[in-house]
Amino acid sequence: MKHLRLFVCMTAIAMLFTECKKKASFEDLVSIKNADQAQEVTFEDMATNIRIVPLVSDEPIDGLSNMKCYGSTTIYYSVNGFIYVFEDGKQVAKLDKKGRGRGEYTLITDYVYSPSSKVLSIIDAFTTIHKYSVPEMQYLGSVSIDGMAMSMAEHDDSTLLCRMVPKDVEKTAICFVSSNTGRVRKIHKDVSVFSMLLSSNMAYYTPDYRYLTETGSICSVLEIPSDIDQEAKTILHCEFGDLGIPAEFDTITEENSTELTLSLIQFLSEKRESVIASMTWPVVKDDYVSFWYDNILSSLTTYCRVSNDGIVKYSGFTAKGTKKKFTPNTMANTTYVTLVQGLPESVFEETDERSQFSADLEKAMNAQAFNNPILVYYDIK
Repeated sequence: MKHLRLFVCMTAIAMLFTECKKKASFEDLVSIKNADQAQEVTFEDMATNIRIVPLVSDEPIDGLSNMKCYGSTTIYYSVNGFIYVFEDGKQVAKLDKKGRGRGEYTLITDYVYSPSSKVLSIIDAFTTIHKYSVPEMQYLGSVSIDGMAMSMAEHDDSTLLCRMVPKDVEKTAICFVSSNTGRVRKIHKDVSVFSMLLSSNMAYYTPDYRYLTETGSICSVLEIPSDIDQEAKTILHCEFGDLGIPAEFDTITEENSTELTLSLIQFLSEKRESVIASMTWPVVKDDYVSFWYDNILSSLTTYCRVSNDGIVKYSGFTAKGTKKKFTPNTMANTTYVTLVQGLPESVFEETDERSQFSADLEKAMNAQAFNNPILVYYDIK
């Protein structure tokens, strides 16, 4: 019953969103002032190493729910509940096994792909992990999760990193879970319900890139050790002043969940245009840490870079001659990936003015069968 109450509160908040070298590290709390103000830039001003990759399929691809990229492999989860697998932009597999029989699923909560074992794992209705081989999509078996999992990422060959409500524990947490048994190997870190929901996306976390963001009154970029018995290292922690989340909402527990969650819902509804409610897509380099932040309406998407030279913020990212803002849908290691989908006229302005990138993208879209999606890979200068 206690798990159910906590889960209902989490779901209610989620409805508002209907996402060897020494590395840079900042010990002091960084204050992001005037987070709703940033330098307006074009995509061409800031992007480098741009690649345009059409997703090629013999069938129309449904609209995007979310996607994850693992090197040359793209896992595309559609709004209709199907998972498409692409290698170098070409479809090689599709998971379409809705139902209640053996090897079927009812609701994909999240998914993860292991490039080393070529296994796709999905969370079905928060409580079960199903596994399938890629590209055959042969059902490999299922395990029950020791609790209710919101999202997951691969930590190593036998361990998943999950945001979840562990069984028999009255709290939300980040846990290391055995991918073979579904058992919680260790609770890594307690987190608030609020952080659980707003930081649920872990599409960027891989065994080779073990960085994680946490959203709350104090937001953080953490480095997770490969050894699950070690503590995480804080690379950056920052706050957004008056546009941040009040600290009282970091303390939602089983005892105060109902009253405080209602207050949180009211706060988010009233401040949806201004409050910074997400921080994700971290990039940790030798001399800086960067990330993207946004409000609930996803209308304040801003790139932020913190270095010893100071803080810079950029917004806009519209390409010349287009209507679209090129901000990340996912990451491939430290490279950003934006999905472009729809008819060309829905993306481009009625003008002949095009940058080389815009012209190349328009050409790719015009050649794309079924108006299927196109991926744009890029780094920020």
